[in-house]
Amino acid sequence: MQGLFQYDGGFAKVLGKIADIACLSLLWLLSSIPIITMGASFCALYNTVYKVIRFDRAGLWQEYWNSFRQNFKQATIAWLCLLAIYLLAGLSSLNAYALFELGELPAWMLILLGIAVALVTMWACFLFPCISRFHNTLGNIAKNCGIIVLANIIPSVLLVVILILAVILILCVPAGLIFAPVCCTCLSSLMIEKVFRKYMSEEDIHNEEAENRGFAGKPE
Repeated sequence: MQGLFQYDGGFAKVLGKIADIACLSLLWLLSSIPIITMGASFCALYNTVYKVIRFDRAGLWQEYWNSFRQNFKQATIAWLCLLAIYLLAGLSSLNAYALFELGELPAWMLILLGIAVALVTMWACFLFPCISRFHNTLGNIAKNCGIIVLANIIPSVLLVVILILAVILILCVPAGLIFAPVCCTCLSSLMIEKVFRKYMSEEDIHNEEAENRGFAGKPE
């Protein structure tokens, strides 16, 4: 019982993990405020959740900013393209709904548009984690993520559901912004990494597992 409250005890570790989650969520929020930097922020958030939150690697700030800088170019280009797609989809949806109300557009067209937006969101759920985890050209990453979505449609749908629930939570309870980004990313990473492993070599998987075990077992 006494060891529970020591600096390296179970209770202290839980408090430390909660503090890390709150700090990482705040760091992500602050670095996303310029809007144009959100792509790099998503990459940094995923990378830090995977390495620090899940596998207890040291240096939350360092991991976050290293990933932010390293992936800034690719992530920003991807984010601006994605933002343009969403803006176009939003305007198209407004026009389509207006035409539907006038009886000039069939309902199935609205459904088709919704499916297209959902597919783009599924693609985005893999895009930024893929940029943060693997070295490749942006074109190849974008293409591979499209293939991944189509080949893993159920996990892709679940990722969108998690994202929607996180957004609803934040809208209903704004204070949830302190924990929701990291918790949502952590939960999503469990499925994303399982999918990624299907396309990784046995050697890469083995090396990564050994590295994660090394950090997890490293004394404080």
